[in-house]
Amino acid sequence: ACEQVPLHRGCKRQNSVNDPHSTRLAAFEDLRYAKFSFDGVQGHKHAVFVPDHLELTPLVMEQVCTALDREMPSMFLTGISSLSHPSKLTSPQLRKCPDFSPLLAEARRSLGMDSIQSSTVPTDVPTNVPDKLIDVVDAVFEKKMGTMVGNITAAASRTNVWTFTGPRISNFEVFIQQCLEAGEAGACRLVAAHMQDKAYMECAVAKQLMKDLFGSSQGLSAEAVRALSPLLLSSSLWDPAVNIAHEEFAQSGYEYWSFVSLDQQTTAGHPIVQWPWPHGDLFLLFYREENI
Repeated sequence: ACEQVPLHRGCKRQNSVNDPHSTRLAAFEDLRYAKFSFDGVQGHKHAVFVPDHLELTPLVMEQVCTALDREMPSMFLTGISSLSHPSKLTSPQLRKCPDFSPLLAEARRSLGMDSIQSSTVPTDVPTNVPDKLIDVVDAVFEKKMGTMVGNITAAASRTNVWTFTGPRISNFEVFIQQCLEAGEAGACRLVAAHMQDKAYMECAVAKQLMKDLFGSSQGLSAEAVRALSPLLLSSSLWDPAVNIAHEEFAQSGYEYWSFVSLDQQTTAGHPIVQWPWPHGDLFLLFYREENI
């Protein structure tokens, strides 16, 4: 599912009511900026650093967009889903759904499992579905979902709607990443996270990446955006030949994983939790000033 996020919700930092650092609204002069890119990933990216005791308002966000020579987004679009791999999205409950029976029937015919097939769609969906049939159904469903997400992001691009991703991603972002890797144009992708989050600080590569980004930053201005050369960063974190900390990722990369949520034991070492946004465009990175 996708949720349309109003602009003021997308920009507002979510603070605890007991957070002693939540003191005032951010001013444009409080922000720092870095331009960067990853080897092997097309395009330049922008990082805007915000002290985490400040709240980023729509007014300041508009100034950020002006400095980046971008039009203010009309809306943010965010995905609400699990972290199931795109190739394993169907469940027994979904396969039993009557509306799912046409896809099951199509898959059965493609495997030659129905030697005599009536022209009508069966109303009784089998409770025991063979594994090879499930694999075909999953593959077809993944393609249909990928096409749908591609259409959504293409429409978002035409209407200046940005996608919004927080510290945790879902398979909606994974589908977007697949569309981009296939060369499909997509909407601008905004990421908001705390750069000193424990998930990134416990990974040496991700921690150094954040440090390098902040170390190359300077005060945000239109002049800085134009003048700065992008900092080239390694994409080894997302290379299964290099990053072997997670067994499934080392074997399959992004082609497969078995976890369906951000469980610490099953996802530990996987880049999807260490630095999950290689295809982001604009990064709003909050930070604790005394710990930088």
